[in-house]
Amino acid sequence: MRMNASREPVRIRITPDLLKIFERFRLQTAQRRWRFGPDVLQPLDVRDPERFFDRFEQAIARGIEPLNLPVLSGQEIIAAGETIE
Repeated sequence: MRMNASREPVRIRITPDLLKIFERFRLQTAQRRWRFGPDVLQPLDVRDPERFFDRFEQAIARGIEPLNLPVLSGQEIIAAGETIE
């Protein structure tokens, strides 16, 4: 439980609607949202989580492609940083 500035416990009320959103978030995490770039996610408007999940599931059904990023080694990341300097 988190503490506020007065060191009193902060209570969080979990409503059935919030539980529904948490469950959908868990399912979406299983679909690895982070594999998709901003060009896919930004138009889905995350300010309304329930509608975001609906739109994301529809986009997956339409066949959106995840990012195809290379796996970099630590040495490759360091070398890229040196190039930028």
